[in-house]
Order: sequence, then structure tokens, then C-alpha cells
Amino acid sequence: MQLILAFFLCLSCCCQIPVVTADENNENAELLKESQPVINSTLVGDNQEDVVVRVSDGQQAKERQFPWHVRIKSVKDREAIYCGGSIISADWILTSAHCTFGFEYLIITYGSIYFKKLPHKTASRRWIIHNGFRKRETHHDISLVRVRKPIIFSKDVQPISIVRGDDTLTDFAGQKAIVIGFGASEKRRTWSSTLLYSIVRIISKKDCENYFVQGMVGADIICAQGYYSNTAGSCAGDSGGSLVMRKDDNSYVLIGITSFESQFGCGQGIPTGYTLIGLYSTWIRKMTGIP
Repeated sequence: MQLILAFFLCLSCCCQIPVVTADENNENAELLKESQPVINSTLVGDNQEDVVVRVSDGQQAKERQFPWHVRIKSVKDREAIYCGGSIISADWILTSAHCTFGFEYLIITYGSIYFKKLPHKTASRRWIIHNGFRKRETHHDISLVRVRKPIIFSKDVQPISIVRGDDTLTDFAGQKAIVIGFGASEKRRTWSSTLLYSIVRIISKKDCENYFVQGMVGADIICAQGYYSNTAGSCAGDSGGSLVMRKDDNSYVLIGITSFESQFGCGQGIPTGYTLIGLYSTWIRKMTGIP
């Protein structure tokens, strides 16, 4: 089998990078007035490749189905990429490291399934990138974003719990999961106007290693493929979004963060890589103070 390189799932290799307009700059300046300087862990390198992941062949989400999902606009030098993220408390958003590394500030919008009609907006106060993350590497691709003002919860806005206990030690191989994002397909590489989700199956690490070059699928990575269709899953445009499982009480638990896809893009039957949150549960609690 041919071994495959991987690319982070951000944004500009397949789509035009959005330009931040003057009006947006003024609005963002208001949001950032009380913000503290961004705090990053020490990293190797400067800007990451502008590559982001989106859901491919997804189904349209219902209102309030995934109330933890946020859209992150990462801005530098009046250019930006979009990523996804997950609300894990009133103060913290969980996303991919490559969605925050090298950027000047982040704008977070949330509260609806409609891409252009997200009713709530805030800015980053600071963010913390795992100190093991390195540019153009797939390991430790995790970042915590502190928002400027606490998020107010409602029927439309809720946090998601992260894995706990024995689940922090499992890779969930063979189990069904859901990936979420404002997605595209391999044929339609444009934003979806509504939030999408796809059903995926988590595969074993050994099976995933058969697709990618040696060392790319580390201990902190889980991989998934479409459950009902090979073309279903993450695709370019929504890195940082959530990989979740439904519990017996029909609530959801966050098990992964969308990280990378193959060099051939989405919809090819090739697995997508996700950061395994269970290995970082202690780090997340230490950095955020979340019980």
C-alpha cells in the first residue's frame, strides 16, 4: 500500500483565505479592547500551513443538536482562516493547536447551526498551546482558548464534557462516533451554510498506520473513516471541531479534535486523524481549573 502524507485541516489550500475588512477590524477592535496579550507555549517555527478540515458528505444538524460547537476565525495581518472548536466551560474553548499557532487574535462565534447567522460573538483573551506541538507535525495538536467574557449558557449554547475515568485510557477502536463541522465534500469545496455532521467508525491504530508514513500516527492520535459511506467524514475546512460519542443517556462526550487528512484530500476512503483527548484530560484540567 502507498504510504500517505498528512495535512492539517485548516483552510487555504482549497479555498480563498478570507480578508478581514475595515468594518470587521473596527468591530474586532471593540471586542479586543479589554483583552490580555496572547500567551502561547514555546514553539518551533513560525506560521503553520493554511490547511483546515471540513465535514464531507454530512447531514444537516438540527438546532440545539450540538450546542457546544463554535466557529473560530483566526486572524493575522488582515488574513484569516476558519476552524471549529468546542465549548468545555464558560471560560474555555478546546480546539487544534494549528488553529491558534502563529495568529494575532481569534474571534469566536456560536449559538446557531447557520454559518453566517451565529448570534453570539466574543474574542480570545489568551490561549495555551500544548508545549509538545511542533509546526508541520501531527502530535500534540491541541489548544485551549480563554474567552474574554464568560459564555452565558442557554438552550442554544451548552458545554460538552470530555472523557473521564477509564475512557481516558481507551482508543475507542471499532466504535461509532460523530464528527461535526461547517463542511464541504470532495466535489464541493465551499462552505456549508449550515452545520453538518457525519457518522464515522474509529479504526485501530495499526490499520491507520497502514495509510500514513511512519511516525505520523502517534499514541495521541485516533483515526476514523465513514461508517456508512467511504466519502463521509472530515474534510478541508473545520479543523479543531469535535469528534464525539453518544452515551447511554443520549448525551455526548468529547473524545477527539479534528486534526489532519491525507494529501489526497477528503472523500477518498482514507482515514482522518484526530487528537485523542483522553491523553490530555489531566493537562486540560491543570490549565483550566475545570474539575
